[in-house]
Amino acid sequence: MNLLSLEQAQKSYGEKVLLKQANFYLNEGEKVGIIGINGTGKTTLLRILAGTEVPDEGSRTVANHVVLHFLEQNPQMPADMSVLEYVLQGEKEEDRWILEPDAKTLLMTFELNDFNQPCGQLSGGQKKRAALAKTLLRPADILILDEPTNHLDTKMADWLEDYLRRYRGAMIMVTHDRYFLDQVTNRITELDHASYIHTRQIIRAICKKRQNESKMKILQQQNGRICYELSWNG
Repeated sequence: MNLLSLEQAQKSYGEKVLLKQANFYLNEGEKVGIIGINGTGKTTLLRILAGTEVPDEGSRTVANHVVLHFLEQNPQMPADMSVLEYVLQGEKEEDRWILEPDAKTLLMTFELNDFNQPCGQLSGGQKKRAALAKTLLRPADILILDEPTNHLDTKMADWLEDYLRRYRGAMIMVTHDRYFLDQVTNRITELDHASYIHTRQIIRAICKKRQNESKMKILQQQNGRICYELSWNG
């Protein structure tokens, strides 16, 4: 069943075209990693898929009754609100006492142990971890995660990896952590020159052959764009 789709989407900022007649789909159970060099519009794409930004042209379709949670790359939060209040923000009063223990557990998992600390006192990394806790607090049919491993230490990243591997919903994620991406996704989509190309199997084959330098040179000639993507952060 298709949960989310984008058809013939276009998005520009001034003269810079980020999306051009782009199509994207997400089915039940799919966990999609989106890759691309910096500046190709990955964050813009996630914001459009999440519904927080609209394309200049094209359409976004979400299946009925789908619950979608979105982790922004740079989350914003009220400076005078406590971190616990932020995580519980928007919840019904009658649900808060049920969710509060889970909220505290998530905050402690991400080493945010002072539940009453004002959000304005949090560092950028702490804000990102608080936003991640909020994103994961409630069950969702779709998770859209923009750089979820930023500001996580190894223990936290391992916890998140295990969580996302067991997560049964659909997911779209951008991350520069290639190992993490490979562990938690079952499909890779590349954003390249305002459109999409494929595929997870190609990337795995390249990674395997990368151990042999002579073979890698051949692959770089044949699959230069994708090989470059694999090495952009390493």
